[in-house]
Amino acid sequence: MQRSFFLLLSLMIVFCSCKHTSKTLPTKVQGFPIDSSLQVISNLPAEVDESSGIINWNGSIWTHNDSKKQAALFEINPTNGQLIRSMQIARLNNEDWEEVAQDDDYIYIGDFGNNHGTRKNLKIFKVAKQEIITTKAVQEVDTIHFTYPDQTNFEGPTHGHNYDCEAMISVGDSLYLFSKNFKDQQSRLYSLPKTPGKHAAQLKGRFDTKGTITGASINRADRVVGLSGYFYDNGRFLPFVWWLWDYPEQSFFSGKQQRVNLPHHVQVEGICYDKDGQFFISSESSMLKAGQLFRADATQWVD
Repeated sequence: MQRSFFLLLSLMIVFCSCKHTSKTLPTKVQGFPIDSSLQVISNLPAEVDESSGIINWNGSIWTHNDSKKQAALFEINPTNGQLIRSMQIARLNNEDWEEVAQDDDYIYIGDFGNNHGTRKNLKIFKVAKQEIITTKAVQEVDTIHFTYPDQTNFEGPTHGHNYDCEAMISVGDSLYLFSKNFKDQQSRLYSLPKTPGKHAAQLKGRFDTKGTITGASINRADRVVGLSGYFYDNGRFLPFVWWLWDYPEQSFFSGKQQRVNLPHHVQVEGICYDKDGQFFISSESSMLKAGQLFRADATQWVD
């Protein structure tokens, strides 16, 4: 009887979800092309059911879970989604890890998730790649502490403010953060030095993303930036990617832009560059579906 009940409940949820996704798209997300060429590569392993940020390093996808999960990086095979290994990071807590970025020598882990808008301990962990290569568990980590100088209210409300962040890239000697604005569905661009210590992030620009930004990556060769995100519409996720290119210096919002809606109604989280103008995109798991790894081709949208 219990099994029958849960089977019936699952079928009802699937039925309702299917009915729900047939609704007309909200006005805010209409008028953008749909990337019908998006490829589903594989499911993500159960160990990273809340995969948030991703990078492509040494032929593998590296990811992490968010909010209160294990303080670890997970190496994943990009062709079949199988877990290769997990790398523990000693003496760290995962308060709300939301993004990961890299340069030639370091991996940067963004512990700056701020759903409630109340955090005053935003930080980025700086991990040497050499230690990941040569040890079984990372022991030494530097920390970049930072604040948003334009944030004066730390009372939220939860999912109703403009000071969350889940997107970061590394360019030159700086890190660039793209805010996740629940309240106005836009994004602000901040810069930070890579030097450990306490810093005030510098506000560089604003952009009407028409949805919340959850990940960022850059192709170093042609400087195309991909911003992943979604518009949340009464229980369903409407994911998208913004492609940004032909901008002056690091003014990523000041060049050419193209938004592309994605055809799968999943909670898109991470994005990272692959090769030949293609990017990996990841989604978080749900009650009905495992997290997934996708491949998107930016070349068809970037002139």
